[in-house]
Amino acid sequence: MSGSSPFLTGLRRYVLVGIIATAVDWATFSLLVFVLSWNYLLAGIVSFVVATYAGYLSGLQLVFRGGRHRRWVEIAYSYIASLLGFAMHLAVLFALVGWLDMHVFVAKAVATGVTFLWNYAARFFWIFERDKLNA
Repeated sequence: MSGSSPFLTGLRRYVLVGIIATAVDWATFSLLVFVLSWNYLLAGIVSFVVATYAGYLSGLQLVFRGGRHRRWVEIAYSYIASLLGFAMHLAVLFALVGWLDMHVFVAKAVATGVTFLWNYAARFFWIFERDKLNA
């Protein structure tokens, strides 16, 4: 991977974080929608909150070693980035299911992809030190 930009190097590593967060998100979402018969938007809220926590923890372990800011500022920025990602996620989910009548899992896949890219970019450019990626 020599010659690769730090953004792309970190992005490749962040795929595992995304897989972990996505697995937690989809498992929680599936349980709530298909087993407990929750509304897909409410299930999307709960599953996204749970997955965000899993993604934050795994991101610190697998990709980012340190933030640009004091710890409390880093945590606050992480929540702000997650809330923006959460809003994007729900907007995509609502538009695709509510307006375009797309199957809930296809819409969930699209929303997950959009959110994945946003989450990594926000963390790479705004929250964590780009030169302190885990080796």
